[in-house]
Amino acid sequence: MLESRNAELKARFEAMRLERQRLIELLNTRRPSIIVQAPGSNKPCSSKLLESLETNEPI
Repeated sequence: MLESRNAELKARFEAMRLERQRLIELLNTRRPSIIVQAPGSNKPCSSKLLESLETNEPI
């Protein structure tokens, strides 16, 4: 039971990691033409936020 749950979670984690990478690449290709806004805010996110997403580092 635990082994199958562990395998399922690993597969979901990998799928989310790949989706995150795809979204970062999409943002990078569109960055000059879009303004990314912080959730619940009317202010654009700083480039520091986008850089932290790319490097997995906290802000």
